[in-house]
Amino acid sequence: HHQKEWIQSWLMGEDTCQNFLDLKPAHVYSLEQIHTLAKSVGMKCLQQQLDTVKEALQKRYKTFVRDRNSVMNILVKESLHYSTSDIRDNLTFSLLLENVYKLVLSRLASLGPQWNNQRGIIPFHDMVNHPPGNRQSNVELFTFADVTQRIGHDATCDMIRKLAQCSDERTKNDNDADVNNMDDKDLLVVATRDIHQGDELWLSYKQCTVTGEYDPRQLLWWTLQYGFPIT
Repeated sequence: HHQKEWIQSWLMGEDTCQNFLDLKPAHVYSLEQIHTLAKSVGMKCLQQQLDTVKEALQKRYKTFVRDRNSVMNILVKESLHYSTSDIRDNLTFSLLLENVYKLVLSRLASLGPQWNNQRGIIPFHDMVNHPPGNRQSNVELFTFADVTQRIGHDATCDMIRKLAQCSDERTKNDNDADVNNMDDKDLLVVATRDIHQGDELWLSYKQCTVTGEYDPRQLLWWTLQYGFPIT
């Protein structure tokens, strides 16, 4: 696969998934773990809010079980040597599948209305980190259609053409052909402010269009998805 090296990089490190809570039913978590998770997203440890945390954990677990079973069914269909029970009872395989699932979940991005709000993992965009508390994001993900709706089709094409000419020594005709072949669904990482040489790129994992404070339940879901509180 042409993205093999990039995908293999996800598994680098001693324990890539150490920051993630295990994918298990809510009742297995201790009260201390529930309290810690609630506090991490600014919830007070009232019974109603603790119940909200448990519901989120249980929903995530049920989603994982559904997706895990789908993967197992595919593996059984593709294999002549293993049954569903063989795969399900293989602890090494189950642990690997859980870790890969958490990795994929943490890298998913919303692709927006042009993609019917599907989610996907996007090369380059995937490598841009969420900014720490003392930094602000400087890039954002858009589709080609998103940008043309904001600044117009001609202005968007001119912008992309100039960027291509700055980074590529090919002829102008080749650059024109690239722009003319762009589809409304094509994904662009767009600078939201001036970026100077040597600056690190930061992309907010939160919706940049939202103002004010986020619902703690949304912060909770981001924590379960990315493995750390999104501030």
